[in-house]
Amino acid sequence: MRGRRALELMFAQTDAQRRPAFLPYYPVGYPDLERSLDAIVAMSRAGVDGFEIGIPFSDPLADGPTIQAATQRSLEQGTTVRDCVAAVRTLRERGVYQPLLLMGYLNPLLAYGVEKFVADIREAGADGLLVPDLPPDEGQEICDIC
Repeated sequence: MRGRRALELMFAQTDAQRRPAFLPYYPVGYPDLERSLDAIVAMSRAGVDGFEIGIPFSDPLADGPTIQAATQRSLEQGTTVRDCVAAVRTLRERGVYQPLLLMGYLNPLLAYGVEKFVADIREAGADGLLVPDLPPDEGQEICDIC
């Protein structure tokens, strides 16, 4: 089960258990690509409810200093949006079954091509997308694509 239905099921389960859902954020490529994947797989096996998979960005305005430092390190190692898409595919191949929400800023998605990006993450196994610098009243086009 993928996409919106996977998220609805996750929240239904946590609601039934009378607890909040736990979806840790983790940036792809920190401290390096392989160890970021290993960390996410380990959290999956520990039973978190889902993930926010971070796409590194050079100017993460909505993030604090810890995430800024982690994504900067990832960028310094050359992590790209394509690497993040591939990471989702690899995580699914490694048995991560929880919902995966990619979290990234608008400019890298525009550079990649929004329609292509959405198609690629869907094919890779992502369940959703968070774009913190996209105002809701300007997001209808991306919502329609999703």
